[in-house]
Amino acid sequence: MIKNGKSKKQLIEEIEELQKQVLELNKKLTEEQKSETTKHNQTEEDLWSSETKLKNLFENSNDTIYSHTPEHVLTYLSPQVLDMLGYTQEEALIKWTELTSDNPINEIGFEHTVKAIKTGKRQPPYELELVKKNGEKIWIRVREFPYVEDGNTTAIIGSLTNITEQKKTEEALLKSEKRFKKLSNLTFEGILIHNKGIAIDANESLTKMLGYSREEIIGKNLIKLIIPQEYHTTIKKNINKNQAKPYEIIARKKDGTLFPIEVESRNIEEKEYRVTAIRDITKRKQAEKALKENEERYKTVFENTGAATCIIENDGMISLANTQFAHLAACNINKIQNKKTWMEFVLKDDLEKMSKQHKLRRKNRGKALNKYEFRFVDSQKNIKNIQLIIDVIPGTDKSVASLLDITERKQAEEELKIQKEFSDKIINTSSAIIVGLDKNHRIKLFNEGAEKITGHKSADVLGEDWFKIFFIPEMIDEMNKVWEDAWKVKAHSYINDIRIKNGDKRIIAWQSTRIDDEKNEKNHLIISIGKDITEQMKAEENNARLSRAIEQADETIVITDTEGTIQYVNPAFEKITGYAKKEAIGQNPRLLKSGKHNDAFYKKMWETLTSGKEWRGELINKKKDGSLYIENAIISPVFDSQGKIINYVAAKNDITETKRLQELESRAQRLETAGTIAGQVAHDFNNLLAPLMAYPEIIRDELPKNHSTLKYLDQIEQASHKIAEINQDLLTMGRRGHYNQNVLNLNTIIQNSLEELKPYSKTLAFEINLSDDLMDILGGGAQLHRMISNLLHNAIDAMQDIGQITIKTENYYVDDVSIVYGLVPKGEYVKLTISDTGCGISDDIVQKIFDPFFTSKTTDKKRGSGLGMSVVDAVIKDHNGYIDLSTKIGEGTSFYIYFPITRESMDNQVSGKICGGNETILIVDDDDMQREVSSQMLKKLGYKISTVKNGEKAVEFLRENPQNLVILDMVMPNGIDGTETYRQILEINSDQKAIILSGYSESDRVFEVQKLGAGAYVKKPITKKVIGAAVRTELDRPVKVSKS
Repeated sequence: MIKNGKSKKQLIEEIEELQKQVLELNKKLTEEQKSETTKHNQTEEDLWSSETKLKNLFENSNDTIYSHTPEHVLTYLSPQVLDMLGYTQEEALIKWTELTSDNPINEIGFEHTVKAIKTGKRQPPYELELVKKNGEKIWIRVREFPYVEDGNTTAIIGSLTNITEQKKTEEALLKSEKRFKKLSNLTFEGILIHNKGIAIDANESLTKMLGYSREEIIGKNLIKLIIPQEYHTTIKKNINKNQAKPYEIIARKKDGTLFPIEVESRNIEEKEYRVTAIRDITKRKQAEKALKENEERYKTVFENTGAATCIIENDGMISLANTQFAHLAACNINKIQNKKTWMEFVLKDDLEKMSKQHKLRRKNRGKALNKYEFRFVDSQKNIKNIQLIIDVIPGTDKSVASLLDITERKQAEEELKIQKEFSDKIINTSSAIIVGLDKNHRIKLFNEGAEKITGHKSADVLGEDWFKIFFIPEMIDEMNKVWEDAWKVKAHSYINDIRIKNGDKRIIAWQSTRIDDEKNEKNHLIISIGKDITEQMKAEENNARLSRAIEQADETIVITDTEGTIQYVNPAFEKITGYAKKEAIGQNPRLLKSGKHNDAFYKKMWETLTSGKEWRGELINKKKDGSLYIENAIISPVFDSQGKIINYVAAKNDITETKRLQELESRAQRLETAGTIAGQVAHDFNNLLAPLMAYPEIIRDELPKNHSTLKYLDQIEQASHKIAEINQDLLTMGRRGHYNQNVLNLNTIIQNSLEELKPYSKTLAFEINLSDDLMDILGGGAQLHRMISNLLHNAIDAMQDIGQITIKTENYYVDDVSIVYGLVPKGEYVKLTISDTGCGISDDIVQKIFDPFFTSKTTDKKRGSGLGMSVVDAVIKDHNGYIDLSTKIGEGTSFYIYFPITRESMDNQVSGKICGGNETILIVDDDDMQREVSSQMLKKLGYKISTVKNGEKAVEFLRENPQNLVILDMVMPNGIDGTETYRQILEINSDQKAIILSGYSESDRVFEVQKLGAGAYVKKPITKKVIGAAVRTELDRPVKVSKS
């Protein structure tokens, strides 16, 4: 390894290709230095001779040497790849990943390479399983060295060692040391088994390397025997590591010869032995030294090319530049090399074009430009025009570039270009037809305006007869007379028809001028400027059509004078607003004013219109009957021929229904998004709440009844239960909370909720009207209780704790009743009405009250979380219910909730105390804390507990350790989920009992696992009472679990 992690092979290839490029550039750009050719050729021959020697060293190595780009594209493979993989060098130059098998270990190796590229640091050797051309799989040890320039990794250089046999040796070593001894001799590396330096065994390669026999090595302290004293400290730093990365030191042979070695070692599992690989790196060190000498020769050639030349890395960094380049850049060469990118010397306007070529050159060398011009900016900010010759160095991602200063030539070209552009702009910026005709009416000038109007391209008509192209035969005689008149006078005006390319007729008004050439009469021209007045001539007809269209339009059309007095309204205006035409004309549009827009709104509108601009926007207006509607309006000023505003025209669409539907859709999306996020966060909180809720109960069992810390445990439990309630709001809002749907009576829940309002009885009046024969519904009691409590507390807040609350329940039949937020389908419902005499809800927020985290409570009151009404909405939806409301500012609000009835009968609730047992239970949960909490609770109840962290380990554990019960987490992201885990468990034991544990709601996957035979579904966070009851119930269940 040499500076920046370069390998020998890569530098050789760089030298070869750079020399070729430099010599080619020298041939093109320094013809005047031909006398130096002989000297250069001699230098080249000397350099090639030295490089060939180095190349032979690599190509005769036992390992395959390679290099690849940071994008993992192989740029070089030594010939040994043919013996190793069966591919030629050309066949193997594909992406590295296409040579690998599907063995998972390859992903680890790939991560090492990615890390080396990112950090620029050498990573430990790693192993890969590759596939040979014949399909055979082999094991390879990879050693990689990042090549870093200016902090960025530009290449990876590495060696591949076939360790297939060594892998087999390592596997056999675990079973038999004797077998290891035989296999270890098959590797070319020296292998030593030792205990803190005392040799236990050594292979034949090591004995040959050191010159000692195996008997002379066994039992000896090899550190003292072969390592000079100055390297003992390095040995000691690495010998106690479980696995030491490769490091280099000097060793001593039996005959006293010192030579460099690379050492790599690791402990052998379950033994107090260490295996150490020792590699003789003498040849590599010699090659590095020779390569360094060749680099110096290469730099000499590069410096004397006679042209401004530089080497550009893949990331744009200039890694090497010669003196001529430094002169061109007006910058010290040391401030350029590995410090500046080529982009810093390019004018900003040219940068994008050159960046594209830079990238293309590395993706597809053949498609990129090798020669082009750009503007160079030196360190003094001087701009120079440069002709660039550039190409990629084969086998690398580097480019070699030669730059020629062509500033003076470009300046001359630019002056001519400016003159031409000036003339072209004068002609082509006009939208009118500008043509130049000679005396024979042949076209000499044809501008862009003429192209647009006639459809003919300039290139197609120049030199052609204008009369034949643009006039019909019947017009020729007439136009000849006009033509004669035009030549007699300097200026001439006339109107005539022309025929354009598509056959249409256009009416053109012409202004013609004769331009004389004093030197040559043949160059006289008629320059004609023509304005297309076809549309103008059709204006009256179009106006008539427009008038009919306005009368029949569905849009409201209103025309006013400049003072805003209505002069015209169309029938659509009458239909939408309810005002007859005679009622509107003479009035100001203020008769539609709704009060929903402030004065600043109308002021800005009129400022826009009076300035001559069009106004677009939405208006909330009021119909004759007082109802509000929303219009999408476009109001435009109308100008007379002098540009003075004479009228205003408004075209308006009624978008009331569209806006309502958009708001409903937007609200649904907001609820869905917020609910999803809230549910995800709440699920994570459930796992964190588990120890807060469970450990106080466990700790209390360990303490005496009168212990002083019991009161703190009570406070912790109270706090955690409050947090759980908030978390349940989040889960409910996200509709991810789990609860069972039971048959229940809404009156009972209302009566329980009213108990919470007793503290308000002195300031509040309650009118309770509960139906005696109220039908039952299906639902979750806790969730319905929360919903009713939220509505009641909102009512109290709206009345500022003083007023009257009315609660009414009734059996209700809906017959296509329309409500604020949708439609209640026909059917039988239990209807709940909760009314208050509070402040009411304003129109601007009534559509937002069910949005998550929205609150209207002011800062002088205790601000709410904004979840209360979101929970109400979520609970109602979870019960397939519907909600409507009516409100009036200053008088109060009524909420109407509809729940579908059920005719199922109520089941009696069964309760009992917690019972334990001594059965075996396996807990499967990916959360460490949850496994610990569940384990501690069940151990307290006497059960024998085992735990694993995922489904795969659970299946493996149960193959050898049958359990009475399995507790399965439903969602385990890193592996198979609870359903798939249980399915695989049943293949081992078809009678295996299980219960499900999760913070998510029941899903199709849950129902699937219960269909397979699993028992209860328990919601997190758990308590000892809940989990204990579920476990005991499942264990006592006599039903045999069967696979379906």
